[in-house]
Amino acid sequence: MAPNIGEGEARFWDLLVKGIAAGIAIGTVVVGCRTLQRQGDQLKIQQKQLAVQQSQFETTSKEQAKALEEEYHKKLAELEARHQERMAAERSSATLVVALTPSCVTSFMRQPGGTAKLAEFKKIDSSWEQRQFIEKGGWATPDGVKEPNSGLATSCAEALLKAKA
Repeated sequence: MAPNIGEGEARFWDLLVKGIAAGIAIGTVVVGCRTLQRQGDQLKIQQKQLAVQQSQFETTSKEQAKALEEEYHKKLAELEARHQERMAAERSSATLVVALTPSCVTSFMRQPGGTAKLAEFKKIDSSWEQRQFIEKGGWATPDGVKEPNSGLATSCAEALLKAKA
């Protein structure tokens, strides 16, 4: 059988148990608060790490965009330079054709039997064959150049077709 306890003693033990339970509850709350605080600190650290990563990403993205822009401008400058070179070559070729056409016609006409050759030349119907005739004769090959200039051959052929025998 259980010993008899008085009402005062029961109250004491009841308050003691409630006090211990309250202490445990407070301890649990304190531990819980500390755990939450550590988790909050970890979240702050993760937020800082994410901010650093985002900054690095933005920096890298800006650097990549800048590099792409520089590459674009470099390629554009190269294309422009090639275009300018091509245009200069075309102007040079056109100038050469204009300057050398009279010489081509004169050389053709001064060859032995020039008048007969002119009549033979004018019988050729195709402009391509006319140009080939001039190129094969060497009249469209400027001095110091190995290959005939097709623009000069075309211009010379046109001038010869207008020439009188």
